[in-house]
Amino acid sequence: MSSYTEPLAYRSTDIWRNGRRLYQVLAGFSFASDLFQMKVEVPTGFRTDLGSIPALVRWWLSPDAPYAQAYVVHDRLYAIQADREMADMILWEALGLPYRVYDETGAMHRVTCPVLKRVAIYWAVRIGGGPAYRRPPGRRERPFSCPEQEKHDGPHGSDRGCPHAGLHPRH
Repeated sequence: MSSYTEPLAYRSTDIWRNGRRLYQVLAGFSFASDLFQMKVEVPTGFRTDLGSIPALVRWWLSPDAPYAQAYVVHDRLYAIQADREMADMILWEALGLPYRVYDETGAMHRVTCPVLKRVAIYWAVRIGGGPAYRRPPGRRERPFSCPEQEKHDGPHGSDRGCPHAGLHPRH
């Protein structure tokens, strides 16, 4: 079953991009995708706007909703220029997972992203995610190093980075 290795832990930063506050991941985590039989790694320190939700609909779709971890995985996939259709499908998959929510008494409940919201989020990134995906290389995050970096770069190194940074087959 698809799963996360750790819950999402993040803090706000004083950095803004396109009118949205950026947040920093405090503890790296992985998402294991059953759909693609792979693991997506989100490193400690990764910056994200959580959900790139237009202000007009934030009353209905919150950037920091309980399922924001799915947004972070999606942002990571866009940042490393993973296949866009795959990134969007992994968002769909991750939104379907149960999340922990605590009520006013402190009791924990497991909830999932409501289907209508899940459909709206998926189609919003399919239709409107192109500009974020095609961001020029200088404005894109550099991929974090891969344990197999030297194999990809050769003996003299390279600045091209790992072709699968953040993406590794599940073991």
